[in-house]
Order: sequence, then C-alpha cells, then structure tokens
Amino acid sequence: MVPNPGERGKSDHRPVGLRGILTFTTYNPSAGGSCFSVGTSQLYALAMMPVIVSGVTYQVGAGLFANTTGNVVGTRSTTLGAGIAQVPVYSIRPAGTGATDAYISVSGGAGVESSIQSTAAMADSPYKRRLQAAMPSTQILHWWDRRVR
Repeated sequence: MVPNPGERGKSDHRPVGLRGILTFTTYNPSAGGSCFSVGTSQLYALAMMPVIVSGVTYQVGAGLFANTTGNVVGTRSTTLGAGIAQVPVYSIRPAGTGATDAYISVSGGAGVESSIQSTAAMADSPYKRRLQAAMPSTQILHWWDRRVR
C-alpha cells in the first residue's frame, strides 16, 4: 500500500478512524540517512467503508486527498513536510460551533523547524470536506488512552 520502499510507519503510531476514514502517518528517510539531512512525512486518508462526500461514494480503500469518481483509487496521501509526523489528533467542536479539524505535529530536523499541520490550512479535498461535516463526539470510533495498557 505504501508506494516508496523506504517509507515506514512507526510502531507507536496507530491508525485513527473517524467518520469512515482511516488516517495514519508515515516517514520516508532521506537518501543516505546522514545526521544533516531529514526525511519527509506523509498523511494517509483512506475510506475504511463506503464514504459519501459531496454526493460521490468513495469505496473501501479509496484515497481521499483528491476528487475522483469514487471508483478510482484516488490520491491516498499528502506530504506534511520535513521530519517525523505524529498521529492525527482530532478536535471535534460542540454542535454548531465549527468544523472538525485534525492537527498533526511534525518534528522537523536538520535546520527545519518543527510544525503543527492542520486540516484547516490544507487544500480542499474529500478528506477535509468529510471532517467539516463531522458531528459532535458521538462520531468518534476509536481513541488511544495511554493510561490503559
């Protein structure tokens, strides 16, 4: 599923499911692996069940970062930037007070500042529109509580 042979996910970065979308991050180290270079992170968003966004049905496994007919695989990932990204954290606001946002922390490195990416700043995509339509917390499918092991 991951297109680059060197691209990998971290074992402590579990996929997150919300509103029928499975999201996870990966890291692709730079060639050479020198301490003075840094790789890039990707955010993946895949339909984990048939998902309808703006009247288009995205079938299981379809990427949600580009508009497609829904039967095409679509673009499954977007680049987050330099460094290792953490799992997305979702901010689901109370009903009627705003859209759901995902926040992803990216470590930076080799002279690149760390950053926090937000779906609010991302380009329009089925993923972003699906989050904007998310309802209050009754739609959470999974979370990871570090207090419970």
